[in-house]
Amino acid sequence: MHAPGAIPSEKEGAHAWLTETKANAKSTALRGNIFAQDYNRQLLTATGQSMRSGADAINPFFSPAKGTATGSYAKDADANVSPGSAPVSIYEGLQTAIDIARRRSGYNPLDQPTDQKPKSAGDREHFIAFTQQIAEIPFLSLLAAQVTQIQQKSHDANALVDSFVKGFIGLKNQDVEQIKQSLSSLVNAALSYSEQTERQSNFNQNILQTGDSGSVNFMLYASEFTIKASSHKGTITFQSSYTLSQAIYQLSVESWNNVKDVFSKQQKTDTQQWLGDTTTQVREGSKLRAICLVS
Repeated sequence: MHAPGAIPSEKEGAHAWLTETKANAKSTALRGNIFAQDYNRQLLTATGQSMRSGADAINPFFSPAKGTATGSYAKDADANVSPGSAPVSIYEGLQTAIDIARRRSGYNPLDQPTDQKPKSAGDREHFIAFTQQIAEIPFLSLLAAQVTQIQQKSHDANALVDSFVKGFIGLKNQDVEQIKQSLSSLVNAALSYSEQTERQSNFNQNILQTGDSGSVNFMLYASEFTIKASSHKGTITFQSSYTLSQAIYQLSVESWNNVKDVFSKQQKTDTQQWLGDTTTQVREGSKLRAICLVS
């Protein structure tokens, strides 16, 4: 028993987090969630604003995602795969913790909303719930969280991707081209869900990255755009400036060693499974591939 006011150990905090149920999953770590704050509201279209306010509840608010492991992370994770079912390596620990948070939130980026099913597990509401669950993992350290104003005046699709990536904090130079390709895939997936009616879409990029001194990072970036289908082309509408919300969480070697035993009965999430579960695929039957940008 702890004395009144005593701070639980990291292991005790991890145990409490793991044994929480979906219904009462309130972490002992009280942290803010930058993704839940309404920074983008002033930049939303009228459609987006009405959807945010709940006045137009029948319209879907997409939240497509792309999961990516940087080259060095993927290599190191593959080299440290454990033989059993429980997570042992720090890579398996991070992947499993994030997957638990995703499943608790109900967020499934593979299940995007449509006009016929405007509310789904892949909508923005579930994405925000996912980010809140991440923020409440007690053994992850928040390295950075900020909202960046991005200036973008070009109508070129590559320029949009470039401006997005340039705003990413924490990204290593050797990983830039890989992330650009990842974002291009995310844009194509998002556009495949566009309809004739203007819709708001919350793009989010999930990145697993090796950190310093054996640590591993989970990097999350999100921004909102308006998408629409027109003449068999997917259209992204954006302003001359938009906001990019981002956060970097780290699992250190020390923290993982402190909490690893608590995960002994958990089913581990391997890298390929994690990537698949955090990536929105192009909508089946969609022929929208051309990207047209308007402002």
